[in-house]
Amino acid sequence: MQVILFDLDFTLANTLSCQPYLTSTKGREEVLNYLTRSPLDVRDYGKELIESFNAAADKDFSVAVVSDSPKNYCIKVLECCGYKIDSRLVFGNQKKPLVDFDSLKKNLADVLGVGVSEMNFLVVGDSPKDIYFAHQIRAPSVFAAWGTRYPVAQVERSKPSRTASNFQQLKKHVDDFLHNKLDFVFYDFYQGYNLFDPDFLTAKLLGDESVGYAREYVPYFENYRDSRDKYSSLDLKQIVKHAKNYEVSHHHYNFKMKHFGGGGIYDTTRSLKSLAGIYKRDFVRWLNELGVHGTVLLVPVPPSVPQECNLSNPVALISEWWSGWVSGEFDNIDVVNFDVFRRIVPKQSSHSTQGRRHMDDQLPTLGVEHGSCYKGGKVNYVIILDDVVTSGSHMNAIASIISSTSVVPGSPKILGYALFKTVHPENDSSIDNLIDFSFLE
Repeated sequence: MQVILFDLDFTLANTLSCQPYLTSTKGREEVLNYLTRSPLDVRDYGKELIESFNAAADKDFSVAVVSDSPKNYCIKVLECCGYKIDSRLVFGNQKKPLVDFDSLKKNLADVLGVGVSEMNFLVVGDSPKDIYFAHQIRAPSVFAAWGTRYPVAQVERSKPSRTASNFQQLKKHVDDFLHNKLDFVFYDFYQGYNLFDPDFLTAKLLGDESVGYAREYVPYFENYRDSRDKYSSLDLKQIVKHAKNYEVSHHHYNFKMKHFGGGGIYDTTRSLKSLAGIYKRDFVRWLNELGVHGTVLLVPVPPSVPQECNLSNPVALISEWWSGWVSGEFDNIDVVNFDVFRRIVPKQSSHSTQGRRHMDDQLPTLGVEHGSCYKGGKVNYVIILDDVVTSGSHMNAIASIISSTSVVPGSPKILGYALFKTVHPENDSSIDNLIDFSFLE
């Protein structure tokens, strides 16, 4: 059986008004009430798309919805737009591009009453994450350009099989798929990059004395020690982590972002650029404490997905801003934004995996574009910049590459800096706090 896997947001429906609700647990609950009150705020992309989608149930192929958004939200949006589908064929919270497709296929096969091996897939979506998902499952893909928020050239870097700017183009591509004229074609994303074999690298492990940070981050609110932990967590989750969902121009113009809380939709307390300015003070203080001077390369750590998968890269932007600001303020230091490391194919993000994190886990998906060696003369320091440091595996991987290759000439001192350092105060309790010794008094 041939199965078409549709994305939801900006592929089947324009859900721009819903996006702030999806930024928090409370918002993801409230969005259902919002859609009940204001269903017209979600717009479809035309009657032809809806009718064609609904007609699949009467034909010899099937459709399903695979989305990163919550399932109950997906079902409500589909209902508001007039799409009709068995709720068992709607899969939410999928974390594209790295979907647990074995489980999804098994569920699909059970619902459709076919064998797992009997299904062939086509992916239709508006973002590079959808296209990389198609590559992951070795399926052809159609880039749904009619609703995308991404520049077309940015999506094209993920190598979709076809592009559709309207329903007629989509219909042609779907017909080709149904008549076995649209097949998956493997693409080697590693071409054009220098890769690094861990067996040929000298491990460079940055100790605590070599890694600075601006704030401590406590993952669980019940372990907050004071209000500083609360506000640091808000800075990370609502601003730094959320910023990737906004375009570069949004951040350059110093605009705030939308979030959802107890009082409804609100603007974040600061823009990403404003937060970068505040945290720069801690960065400069750390530079002075270590006596950093001369030419300094600031190297942003890439995200866990290829850069085209996000609308912007917050760490790279902060690296760019800090380089200009610090160099302009001080005569004894020239900070250069050296943004050359790339995530070539998606990697499971560190915060979504369990167990020990090791730098070797980073290397198979990490590389630099050919010709990316620094050519600006002598380098005194390299500072690897990340948003959060926990085990340091990202920093250690990049430090090992720099110290073992000619990406950076000479032998500069390598340091690391993070906006946040993960700490677990619940593990720091002293024995005196755990045991009542009052009986000795």
